[in-house]
Amino acid sequence: MKGINRTVRAGALTVNQAITWLSGFPLRTRVAYGLPLDHDMHHYGTHRLLHQKQVDVLLWVSSFAPEPPPASHDDDVPAIVLGHAQTPLDPRSAPTVFIPVATPGLDHASHLFRIDTSVVAPLHAARETTLPSVASIVNELIQRGRWS
Repeated sequence: MKGINRTVRAGALTVNQAITWLSGFPLRTRVAYGLPLDHDMHHYGTHRLLHQKQVDVLLWVSSFAPEPPPASHDDDVPAIVLGHAQTPLDPRSAPTVFIPVATPGLDHASHLFRIDTSVVAPLHAARETTLPSVASIVNELIQRGRWS
């Protein structure tokens, strides 16, 4: 399993299901080899982590609606925003990269994890767009060697 993790990672399609199935907890759960699962929705909350400067950069992904990223209290946390084309961005002193992305199920085929059951629903494109999907942006960054 360790060898597989070097080249293949669980994506958003499976991570919610896997952590809930294995632990009974949703995300915001620390999973570390040799340690018990640690679920704490407040301890691992975005706003708290930003406020206490416990993150180096904020990666905000919101492709379904133009929801802005949370504001950093000190406004000095760099941000990468993969968001709906109409996402409002407040001026910030920290570097911010905004990449508009397509909406799953409208602009491209995808899957949606239903939270009322353990079903992954397939989505089909309803229109054409020139915007890239979140997955294509992440794959391009990986191919260019930015993340590994």
